[in-house]
Amino acid sequence: MYIQPDNERNMIDVRNQIPYINQVFYELHPTDKNMYRTHTPTYQPYAIQGRQIVWMTSNYTHGIPDKNIMKPYNPKLKSATQRFTQF
Repeated sequence: MYIQPDNERNMIDVRNQIPYINQVFYELHPTDKNMYRTHTPTYQPYAIQGRQIVWMTSNYTHGIPDKNIMKPYNPKLKSATQRFTQF
């Protein structure tokens, strides 16, 4: 049985530590409520600055977000994840 070193992480460890990885969050347009955009935090183990969380944001699209799949976006979540990028 392989036992990994203490400083080595795998994807299961990352998902347990950061439960919102790869979840889709929606943000409504400030003036037009029929438009929204999505934010998705992803884990990039081979990023230039090291292992970090990268937020992918889409452009505004017309429609209504699916609230069964998407959660409302809170900008404080993004700012909190940008504080600790190395783990």
